Amino acid sequence: MIARLSELGRSAWRWRGAEPAPLSQCFLRPYREVDFEAFAALNADPVVRRFVGGPLSEAQARERFAALRGARLQAWAVERADRYAGHAWLLAPDAQGECELGVLIATEHWRQGLGLAVVQALRQQAQGLGWRVRASVDLGNVACIALLERAGLRLREREVGEDGPYCVYAEWVG
Repeated sequence: MIARLSELGRSAWRWRGAEPAPLSQCFLRPYREVDFEAFAALNADPVVRRFVGGPLSEAQARERFAALRGARLQAWAVERADRYAGHAWLLAPDAQGECELGVLIATEHWRQGLGLAVVQALRQQAQGLGWRVRASVDLGNVACIALLERAGLRLREREVGEDGPYCVYAEWVG
């Protein structure tokens, strides 16, 4: 799947900071071997990975990169203006048809609407497969919680796992 993120029906975006490439120049695309260095750098960034288990070593990143082609995982490189901007994924659905979505965006692309566009694209991809989405979020990750709420997901429950407390956001099922 290659999705042009501007095709999501958003009429306007409020940009903060330097003028970024427009969303018409943003894509979700399959990973290529040449993406490894950018993928490893993204996953080594302690700010990006603050709420998802901390930075990865190069060996850990290489292991995760190799697993991107797994049967239970659909993953895409987020590209903006021909540059790697992040990582997006959907895990295979559970017995109820619900899959976990995830997004990591490089810090230079924060606060520009890209994360929201990616979550919306992942939701569209999941819906096309007949799946609903959920996202598990560390309680302290207020930016991600706000992003998920803007994308239309709602707090379903609070849990405590081996890494501490987290929230589960999901599509509303009435």
